[in-house]
Amino acid sequence: MGLFGSNNLPDDVSHYRGKTLVDLEARYKFNDTFSVAVGGNNVFNTYPDREQNATLQFLGVKYALTSPFGFNGAFLYGRVTASF
Repeated sequence: MGLFGSNNLPDDVSHYRGKTLVDLEARYKFNDTFSVAVGGNNVFNTYPDREQNATLQFLGVKYALTSPFGFNGAFLYGRVTASF
């Protein structure tokens, strides 16, 4: 038996759907010293479900604060590396 018993779950429990995220990176190595890479995290711009708690919605919270992947959408980047 858990903290709330078997049938006494709190009223404010929210359930959110699972999401699939895709991270990609492509790298080209010019020689033993220099390489360049471009990529992105969450490249398909996936957002978590909308916040279900009415109080948090009233306070301006748009997406679930407890999302394990954040609520900022895609992050794209470029990188140049020099190894000596």
